Amino acid sequence: MIKKVKSIIAVLVLMLTMLIPVKAVNAEDTLAFTKPITIGGTISETLYSSATNAKYTFSLKRSGTLTVQLGFKEGSGYSWGYLGGITLYDRDGKKIERTEIRDNSDGTDSQAFTVDILAGDYYLYVDTKANDSHPSYIVITTAYVDSNETIVDELTFPHDS
Repeated sequence: MIKKVKSIIAVLVLMLTMLIPVKAVNAEDTLAFTKPITIGGTISETLYSSATNAKYTFSLKRSGTLTVQLGFKEGSGYSWGYLGGITLYDRDGKKIERTEIRDNSDGTDSQAFTVDILAGDYYLYVDTKANDSHPSYIVITTAYVDSNETIVDELTFPHDS
């Protein structure tokens, strides 16, 4: 009787482990860091294989036009292949814009995008194909032009007249 109960419990445990989802490893699991970025400036970073991606957060108090340029300096990643990309997300994780870079020349390979966005919280997610012998040397440059349309601080009671 005890053996039968033990075998039933073992079967139940096995069935439960098959039903419980296993968390898949994705790109964001290898974040090197999350840190704020100042819009309207340039930053340089080096990313290695143990943490090949980076997340930069920022807030805009006004709607406007944002330009983001990502560059990979010579010696980054693999030669003549995909080096990485940069994606703009809103605070809820909705993808707004993306650009990717492939190595095709000497010097710094770069791509940029320009997008009109509303006031709010955002983040830039940089993914790379770095490894121990090929780290990624990235440069991010941002520019912003205020549209003078929406000011977050003035939206406290937007429906009051």
